[in-house]
Amino acid sequence: MEIFDNFDEDLSDIEVFLIAEEGDRTRRLFRLDRDVRSIRRTSSRMLYERQEAEFKYTWQVVSTTNMPNRKLAALWDLTSLTDLESEVIAALRLIDERVSGVAFVEDVSRGNASNFRDREIDNRIPLVKIKGIDEPLPLKSMGDSITRLFHVIVALVNARNGLLLIDEFENGLHWSVQPKVWNIVFQLSERLNVQVFATTHSRDCIEGFDSTWNKYPELGTFFRLDAKDTFIKATEYTSETLTDAIDMDVEVR
Repeated sequence: MEIFDNFDEDLSDIEVFLIAEEGDRTRRLFRLDRDVRSIRRTSSRMLYERQEAEFKYTWQVVSTTNMPNRKLAALWDLTSLTDLESEVIAALRLIDERVSGVAFVEDVSRGNASNFRDREIDNRIPLVKIKGIDEPLPLKSMGDSITRLFHVIVALVNARNGLLLIDEFENGLHWSVQPKVWNIVFQLSERLNVQVFATTHSRDCIEGFDSTWNKYPELGTFFRLDAKDTFIKATEYTSETLTDAIDMDVEVR
């Protein structure tokens, strides 16, 4: 698990890549700022894959604006009715302990598909079952925190033995719940063998990460990235130095 502070300067002219080091060999895996996945259909499910065949790892991305509904629905199809479904539901209870289930249904407000192009767009939306309420509620009506958490955890459980990239981890998450979310991310990523890369500008997010990292000192890494001209300087912190910096109110973002 690694968390990076976002850059403070305009990096529009800088290319950012994920690389892998194997002994003396360094390989570029994919470009973080541009590479996208191609989409293909297999039966009724959407599978998302990288375009470059040489990248053999499973990977998922949660951007600052979360995932498109069609992708979220496809990943939930792969999660529901498995042992990981209960992990997702348990995570959502961090926000609302009354959550008892999730389902995707067609968004009838959009009407019936009138042409082939419309039919190709998955317009299903997530609903949540709340104890004590007869009718399920749209996930988005429950607030930004539970929506963001659902995207992150669904992506995580579908990245088994691979990578999860989260941009602006704290987006939509209230500061008070972030340590609990980090705790789930640490636990699930270890259990499922997922390498998580997260970026943030938020001091609250870093403090939440640090408090959780102290519980799992062998599982985390923190880097502050500073951009100057065309160069990027990475400063690595240990768990102890990050905690000390936070306690002394040193800027780590």
